[in-house]
Amino acid sequence: MRVVITGAAGNIGRKLYDHLRERGGFDLVGLDRDARPPYAEAPTDLAVWDESWVRAFGGADVVVHLAADRYPTASWDTILPLNVDLMLNVYEAARRHKVGRIVFASSNWVLGGYRFEDDVTLTPETPPMPVNAYGAAKLFAERLGRQLADREGISVINLRIGY
Repeated sequence: MRVVITGAAGNIGRKLYDHLRERGGFDLVGLDRDARPPYAEAPTDLAVWDESWVRAFGGADVVVHLAADRYPTASWDTILPLNVDLMLNVYEAARRHKVGRIVFASSNWVLGGYRFEDDVTLTPETPPMPVNAYGAAKLFAERLGRQLADREGISVINLRIGY
């Protein structure tokens, strides 16, 4: 199984890459703006469309999309290129290469507006309530993932990571 991991040189990316490598049976492709072999062989700016990195999606069965500005306090200045433009490029590369599944690292910040409410039980059906640019961008990516699933038949898993 061919797995493309974006943000492969980051904290979660390295752990996932190591885990899959130890399990065996995976053809791993790591993409990251930081070149840190074996996780990412060359620096790759996924926020800028480039056919050289798009080719890495060829033959992929799964894309695990972890690359992003990971800070909930980030401003739109970094959220737009690193969480929106980058995600749009990754999703389009996956669509063009007919990748079967995308696993997207979303965030509990999609529901951040509920964090001080004691009488709310969060479920998958709880309406989103982002309170910052980070949460809004993650929500946008989740919605685009749904569009890819509905229109292109790509299986999309939105994994809301929290702390």
